[in-house]
Amino acid sequence: MMYDLMRIGYDYRSGTWGELETVISAAETGLSIAQPRISPDGRFVLFCMSRYGTFPIHRPSSDLYLLDLRTGQYRRLDINSDLSESYHSWSSNSRWIVFSSKRRDGLFARPYFSYVDEEGKAYKPFLLPQKDPAFYDTFMKTYNVPELVSKPVGVKSRDLTRAAFNNRRRLDARLDLGDPQTQLSLGIHYFNTNEYDKSQEMLEGFILHEENHAPAYELLGTILAQKGDYATAESMFNTALGIDPGLFSARYRLGTLYMQKGQYDTAEAIFKNVLQYTDDSETHNQLGTIYLVKKDYNKAEREFEATLRTNPDNVMALYNLGVINKTRGQYDRAIPRFEAILQRDPVNLLALDNLGSIYLEMGDRNEARNIFFRAYQVAPGNSDICLRLGRVLAMDGERLQEAIYLYDKALSLTPRL
Repeated sequence: MMYDLMRIGYDYRSGTWGELETVISAAETGLSIAQPRISPDGRFVLFCMSRYGTFPIHRPSSDLYLLDLRTGQYRRLDINSDLSESYHSWSSNSRWIVFSSKRRDGLFARPYFSYVDEEGKAYKPFLLPQKDPAFYDTFMKTYNVPELVSKPVGVKSRDLTRAAFNNRRRLDARLDLGDPQTQLSLGIHYFNTNEYDKSQEMLEGFILHEENHAPAYELLGTILAQKGDYATAESMFNTALGIDPGLFSARYRLGTLYMQKGQYDTAEAIFKNVLQYTDDSETHNQLGTIYLVKKDYNKAEREFEATLRTNPDNVMALYNLGVINKTRGQYDRAIPRFEAILQRDPVNLLALDNLGSIYLEMGDRNEARNIFFRAYQVAPGNSDICLRLGRVLAMDGERLQEAIYLYDKALSLTPRL
């Protein structure tokens, strides 16, 4: 038996549940999904997939996977071994995980720790250290469910059990909107569902109680930047960095803000500062974009290549490299870039347009016609594509009527052509 990853909405105001939705289907993956855990910052879901069942600790095939809630994409983490990886827990700042692994001997689960950066990259795990280096050689018990906590648990287990099963003391759950942790949780939730006004309201309420919580200021700054309130957003990012200078995601967002304002030199300096501490693919990508705007193609190419080293599927980096190669007349390098994009996204109009233009410049009219026809099928209402396809067909003396039709269509779509 295999299990899907599901989700269901909940309206805390009315106390009602929404409809069940499938997030990842076992029928598509061919694997059974278990133990989903959401990171406290609301960005990722860490879960297990194995050949079948819901007890991955007993399945040598069980591996850890990470789902990015912003993109909906998931992937197998590089930190997996050939043996079971299971029960996992996040740290309160979402930068560390602990998980149970049988990689040491295949018999006993041991707790391993791994750092996870802002983009979800997990780094080399290490075993929980012990005073005696030979401790695990003779310790005959297993670590099943490790949990990261910020302070000792002050309640005895028997008291928790009694409270859980005491029907006379049972209370209906209600969210306290004045509680800071509730405000933070809802602020993150609304941000991830693009309900920015609600998210802003909750986060502003939270920082009235917790004024030294840097990630909350960062999130507020992100919301305000999306609303076009750059001045207040800049203030929020600087406040976050004043509290935690090592919060590089806030520094990255501040650099992005300066890019949006057209202050490229300031943005460049900020991104360079971030890269002194972390080899972040998106920071390389933003820096490459700045150099592309400045027409410093050598530096731009270097940064986009750096982006692809850690994130080979970054379509914008591939596209920008293709544009640089095309601008330089390096068609033999540009063509594979655009083809790589089309392998990932067969209807990417920009890639099709550039690829068709390259083949036309090379004198390969047949391939150019085929590419522009694909582009026309994707966007028949795009006047530029109509003109390009019409131009190629006009070069073929037997297809002039089709070319005239496309020229007329382009003029009807954009009369000022």
